Amino acid sequence: PTIILNLVMTVLGEFYNILIGLIISIYLIISRREFGSIFGKIFMAFFSKKSTRRITMFLNRLYINLTEYLSIRVMSSLYIACMCYALCWIFRIPFYPLIALFIFFGNLIPVFGPVIVTIVLSVIMLLYKMWLAPLLLGIIIFVQVFDTLFIERTMLSKRLRPNIGVTIVIVIISFMMFSIMGILLCIPVYATLYTDFQSRVNKIISKREKTKDTLSST
Repeated sequence: PTIILNLVMTVLGEFYNILIGLIISIYLIISRREFGSIFGKIFMAFFSKKSTRRITMFLNRLYINLTEYLSIRVMSSLYIACMCYALCWIFRIPFYPLIALFIFFGNLIPVFGPVIVTIVLSVIMLLYKMWLAPLLLGIIIFVQVFDTLFIERTMLSKRLRPNIGVTIVIVIISFMMFSIMGILLCIPVYATLYTDFQSRVNKIISKREKTKDTLSST
């Protein structure tokens, strides 16, 4: 019982940090106009109009990606938490409200969150009632697969769903640099940077092709 309690308290402490990071992120999104006005004046003071326009366009794209990603991520986490709650209640698995809470917060962290939560909950149930652990593991895997294959693919834009290798790398780097806030924001920030990089590369390629066409015509 002591081991289980310590494990639960440790995970809940991390979930508290995630909740604080989520609240800060939502506050920043809601206060976009106020922050935009402040930063707009700063950019105008230090950069040219062209650079300020580019920065503003980048921040607008970042805002759109952040809003879409966080809202859908929270929504999908809530969906599968409710599914897990209902399934655990049907199969009479104890601590089902706590299990649903773990599923909700764990799903907010890309890739690693669901894996860590699955392991932690399976170990807790294994220590409490061994015969219920495989059943709980099956339920968690089912709701996670359902989320990945149906909810996220239908609701989340492709630009906000990088492949698994890229996601793992950017999550690890973001966590090492910015802790929980980095994990919550890394996907939309990466998507914005990647889109901006692609547009710049396409512009360079189109300019070169126009130059080649001009030279060949002359």
